[in-house]
Amino acid sequence: QVGETITAGNGTWSVTPDAYTYRWFETGTLATIGTERDLVVPAGALGKKLVVEVTAKKAAHADGVATSAPSATVAQGVLTSTAKPTVSGAVTVGSTVQALEGTWSSTPDAFTYRWFQAGTPAPIGTGKELVVPAGAAGKTLSVEVTAKRAGFTDGLATSDPSAAVAP
Repeated sequence: QVGETITAGNGTWSVTPDAYTYRWFETGTLATIGTERDLVVPAGALGKKLVVEVTAKKAAHADGVATSAPSATVAQGVLTSTAKPTVSGAVTVGSTVQALEGTWSSTPDAFTYRWFQAGTPAPIGTGKELVVPAGAAGKTLSVEVTAKRAGFTDGLATSDPSAAVAP
């Protein structure tokens, strides 16, 4: 899947090679997408199959070349939260608090935000920052962060509730 690291096997050769080189590409194209043994599957490969061409090198021998069978079709990667988002700043009426996005299994391209106060099902804000409204006095705040990255399903994580909002 997108974002995962895959590794080429070297195969078995009639003589023991001194070295190997690698060339990764999508089936149906000769455009190289990687030249190392390991490949982090790029977003552009989503929905395609991958193959690796391994060249075995041995002194005083002609190079041997073998190409793998196609992989399974590349699926979307999955963004997962590895550390929850948090609410940062003084939690008082009229102050500005900020969402800290937390950390994710892969680096997101963008984030969206939804702010909630305890006891209210509808969001009270949608930006990275929120000016704490008077109606939130005595209630806690939380922020829901959606992480986005090309080739990945969106990730969703919610902060723990803040301290009660001071008047």
